[in-house]
Amino acid sequence: MASTSSSTQLAAVEDRPTEALSSGGAATVTTTEERGNTSSDGGDGDDSDDDLALPASTLAHLQAFLAEKQAREEKFAAIAARAERDHRAMMARDAVVEDDTSAPPPTTTALESTTTSSDPTKPTEEDADIDITMDLFTEDWQLSQFWYDIPTRDALAYEISFGDNGFRVPSSPTTTTTTTTTTSPTQPQIINIAIVSAPSVFAHLLNLQSKGLIPPHIHPILLEHDPRFHIFNPPPHSPLPPRFHMYDFNTPLLLPPHLQHTFDAVLVDPPFLSEDCQTGAAVTVRWLLKKEEGEGAAGRVVVCTGERVARVVERLYGREGVRETDFEVVHENNLSNPFRCLANYEGGRWRWVARGGEKEKEGK
Repeated sequence: MASTSSSTQLAAVEDRPTEALSSGGAATVTTTEERGNTSSDGGDGDDSDDDLALPASTLAHLQAFLAEKQAREEKFAAIAARAERDHRAMMARDAVVEDDTSAPPPTTTALESTTTSSDPTKPTEEDADIDITMDLFTEDWQLSQFWYDIPTRDALAYEISFGDNGFRVPSSPTTTTTTTTTTSPTQPQIINIAIVSAPSVFAHLLNLQSKGLIPPHIHPILLEHDPRFHIFNPPPHSPLPPRFHMYDFNTPLLLPPHLQHTFDAVLVDPPFLSEDCQTGAAVTVRWLLKKEEGEGAAGRVVVCTGERVARVVERLYGREGVRETDFEVVHENNLSNPFRCLANYEGGRWRWVARGGEKEKEGK
């Protein structure tokens, strides 16, 4: 990978008019060797300030950078197309679930046509090389973005999808969801998941779904301050619901009203360790979760944050029963600040930790 100064130079070149960089820059960008050893202090040389002289090695880096940029843009376009196709497939499945209960159950043929030919978990040949990976999104440190490593993404995606429970909600609440809670003999209950400020888990979960490793009745959405993730939404003219919503912890309830109390599980990684940020995120999580009579939460709550605010998080989510677990949260770039995972349940990948550092003998 090029140094920071090289990256800055490449970014500066990228900002030049596009015609100057056409065909990888080879048309007008010339190397010192190609121009010859003309004198810089006079003579008949045809030096011109209009030409950009770059060493051969820098030109090679530039061409590689432009090629990578073009490939990234093409992959973004392919992902956008697949996202719309996936949305349509899920809407088709939901239509089967929403059928009048007095009507006979769908035939096997009808179900197969819904869950196979248009099933986003069964990728087409066009999708074979389209993996939704965080390689498409560089970390923005100004937004406090630090992506998890793959094992951490795997664990969190499966936990909030109820993978440890066969991808089923242990006790199905009676409140409504973003789609419906009505079930049919042939389809599982739809599970709605909100992922707040943890885009690497969201993208990874969608990728696992595209490979058939997480079933399609898991419906995730992303709340995130970075508009780049709008790529996961259908086009503006589409009747399909969005998967991405802009989010700011400073206005924790500035969200579409239909999202209130509709989620079976919420994962949140507040972007900053300040108590204001943690409090705003907690307000959002409580607003998103399904309601349950009495104390406690009707769904799963998972909070990933810095170790030094773990006690603050336990206090903020006291009503939901969130406690520190023994699961190790690891980032790709190995952050110096130790991170902790807190949850309101003991899952397949973690157990609660007692104040003295010992694991709890009995779980929730």
